[in-house]
Amino acid sequence: MSSHKSILLLLACIVLAGCNQAQTRVESADAFVAGHGLIKIIIQTEQFKLFSYQSITSAEDVATFYIEGDGLAWLNRKRISQNPTPENPVSLKLALTDPSANVIYLARPCQYIDLKTEQHCSSDYWTTKRFAPEIIASIDQAITQIKQRANINKIRLVGYSGVARSQRYWQRHGMM
Repeated sequence: MSSHKSILLLLACIVLAGCNQAQTRVESADAFVAGHGLIKIIIQTEQFKLFSYQSITSAEDVATFYIEGDGLAWLNRKRISQNPTPENPVSLKLALTDPSANVIYLARPCQYIDLKTEQHCSSDYWTTKRFAPEIIASIDQAITQIKQRANINKIRLVGYSGVARSQRYWQRHGMM
């Protein structure tokens, strides 16, 4: 096999492995949610599609939104991940422990989404532009859409950052 063909084959394997890893993360999230009564819903905002799981049973109760952290933004200090979908969706795990009537898990833009179909999902949005106005607007639009659709007036926001110290805490307490 020529070196040119070998390089192309290697690149194809790398791309396919990345796709398979991202798909595996979605399947893992689906497995976490199975049996908890949450429904997967993709929310279209002006610029992004946001992935969510929702259980809304009472418009009169407060809705608690669990917003995911940065996910897998970096592979190491110098190498950016090709897909920010979290390997360990801590906010999702927190949402699954909430017995409230209205629980909504909301992934950040570009997480759990097929990045090949999203024209706005560049790695800047999970590295240097994590809090860019368009990211904040997208999350706000998703929350507003959910509130309007379910006729919810009161919300509670819960966020989580996946820093190593916090992950060690959850591991020590058997929650990971």
